[in-house]
Amino acid sequence: MISLGNRFQPGPVIGKRIFMVLALLTIVAGLVACKPAPTPTLTPATPVPPTPTPAPAELKVAILVTLSGDVATYGESTRDGAFLAIDEWNAK
Repeated sequence: MISLGNRFQPGPVIGKRIFMVLALLTIVAGLVACKPAPTPTLTPATPVPPTPTPAPAELKVAILVTLSGDVATYGESTRDGAFLAIDEWNAK
């Protein structure tokens, strides 16, 4: 059997009243918070045609890796993988 002990049980009448008031306030707050939000009225806007933007001639790629120290192997592998991916992309 699981017991919470005496400290979690309401004490005299005043403790029961406080417990009931807090329980009622919690229920009211929950009901007020669950009230549906009003639906906004949308006015139709005139569509603006998108303007094409030219692709940049060159795109710079930056990677942050460790190329020295104890974990240099991981950084070099990541750098080489990035170079491979860039070469494959440029071959398209």
